[in-house]
Amino acid sequence: MEATYYDNIMEQQRLEPEFFRVGFYGRKFPFFLRNKEYVCRGHDYERLEAFQQRMLSEFPQAIAMQHPNHPDDSILQCDAQFVELLYNCGSEFLSSHWRCADLQIYAVTPIPDNIDVLQMDRVPDRIKSFYRVNNIRKFRYDRPFHKGPKDKDNEFKSLWIERTTLTLTHSLPGISRWFEVERRELVTFIVLIAEV
Repeated sequence: MEATYYDNIMEQQRLEPEFFRVGFYGRKFPFFLRNKEYVCRGHDYERLEAFQQRMLSEFPQAIAMQHPNHPDDSILQCDAQFVELLYNCGSEFLSSHWRCADLQIYAVTPIPDNIDVLQMDRVPDRIKSFYRVNNIRKFRYDRPFHKGPKDKDNEFKSLWIERTTLTLTHSLPGISRWFEVERRELVTFIVLIAEV
């Protein structure tokens, strides 16, 4: 049985999927979505624009949140629908503007559990590629910010990174294409730039 799986991994063309982090905030959402966040594995060839369109068409009353910060109680208890979308686009930090809403978009990177397989030299690249995006429970994204006054001569002096690691209730892919975030860990660190 395992040999069949191995052959399928080696012979079939596989795309690395995009992963999206979605937060549903406000009392207008159904109870199973209300004030919760999820990580979703996108459909084949689905990119940011298509995913945003799909989510906002499923929830036409939703408002795209204007900031990346975790929502406060006023948003959580509001009689409205706020959708927060975070997007896996490699290592880029993107921001797009929709009418009067600023939609913040971050990289959501899968963190593989099976590191041993990825570090073995004798394991083919296609097998490693499979394990990098399958059976994943942890994801992370980084948010740059300035701590203290911004130095006009060297903006990197005050630049910090806020790294958020999300742990899901179940591994992706699974019986569903998306699972709830069970735990979030936040770490901040300074960006060090060495002078050349």
